Amino acid sequence: MRKLMVCMFTLIFIAGTSYGKIGKIKVNGSIEVQGRCLNNSTDLADYDSDKAGATGKTDDVISDVITRVLVGVEAKITEGVSGRILLRKNDRNYGTGSQSIFGTEWNVNIENAYLVLDDFLKIFKITLGRQFLGEEGDLNLYYGPTSGDALGVNAIDGIKADVRIKKFDISLLNFKIVESGLVPSRDIDLSGITVSCGGRLVDGLNTKLYIYQRIDKSAGGQSVRDDLRVYGLKGSYEVKSVEGLKVKAEYAFNAGTDNNTDVNYEGSAYIIGASYRGVEVADIPLSFKLEYASGSGDDSTTATKQEAFRTINSDLRYGTIWANSLGNVGLNVIGTSSGLSVLNLCVGAERVLFDELSAKLDYLTFTANEVTGGASDDWGSEIDLTLNWKQSKDVSLQLILAQLSPGDALKNNLGVTTSDAITKVVANLKVNF
Repeated sequence: MRKLMVCMFTLIFIAGTSYGKIGKIKVNGSIEVQGRCLNNSTDLADYDSDKAGATGKTDDVISDVITRVLVGVEAKITEGVSGRILLRKNDRNYGTGSQSIFGTEWNVNIENAYLVLDDFLKIFKITLGRQFLGEEGDLNLYYGPTSGDALGVNAIDGIKADVRIKKFDISLLNFKIVESGLVPSRDIDLSGITVSCGGRLVDGLNTKLYIYQRIDKSAGGQSVRDDLRVYGLKGSYEVKSVEGLKVKAEYAFNAGTDNNTDVNYEGSAYIIGASYRGVEVADIPLSFKLEYASGSGDDSTTATKQEAFRTINSDLRYGTIWANSLGNVGLNVIGTSSGLSVLNLCVGAERVLFDELSAKLDYLTFTANEVTGGASDDWGSEIDLTLNWKQSKDVSLQLILAQLSPGDALKNNLGVTTSDAITKVVANLKVNF
């Protein structure tokens, strides 16, 4: 009943007209519907395949439609204090029947519940409570709505203190990933600091320095804690001498020790890229992007160090099949320590036939950085064609046609000898309000 009562309170909160000192109430959110059809993701064999080694010619087509509804309420609570509550429901697929209100209440989750204190101690802007953190698509740290096939949402509890010192924006982080409630503590904690400068040092140059530390005591307390640290620097620059050209780079490395196994974290990763907008063909504005990303792998030759790059909570997604369907988020392959290099070539058209229609074509390759015993390092390549229709400022429709051609590494990972392509069709409708 608790979640249902919260929902009812929220509706009452919105419907009223006078709340004492509470004012400037805003209601916002989004409704998303995603339909997908995915084939060959488990066996790399078409259902009617006559190739030798076809895994029972399995029909592994996945066809489903899922929705995600986010409803948020923001309000000024008193002088210098505001708050936000965000409700999320994304548990239901089309065709699974209706839900009673008594069943629905257990599937409505509170993803944001925080206060914002402005000018706290005349220095800080404090965000306290359950909140989203980081930027979507980030290599190392992101908590928020994701673009994966499940339309998931994750949030985190804690405090963020923001302050501007001269030309630098500084954020201090102290969060609780898991509260065990045990003594000795078996919590998982996150702390960190970011320092960014949004073009205030050099015109067109945006930089961000970050340090994150995750302390995982779930194995048995302070004496066997897993201490993972990530240090990194990233930036982007708009080249003034070449209009439309933008370059970016990021480098990060691990430190710390997993005291459960006495293994030191020594992985690293980098991303470099360039994009260009400034070409027109038949009055169609075109854009081009080239990006290369690589995360180190572990060669398994030294038991006292982990050379595969580790992140806090990555949301780096290359390829709608590779990342969103196969679960390979970040610069490693799920279930391995081989590391990963990704090459991404992209051509985009800002206007196709109609002003509301844009398109882009991505080509990606996936290569393991560390292999043993003569194993293949080729995971495969993917082509994604994305069409975006902008119905209005708040209504958009997206269609993605994708194909992943498997390499030998993927075939070996799935334990098959067939090599039919994985195909996927995705349609996304999003309405913001």
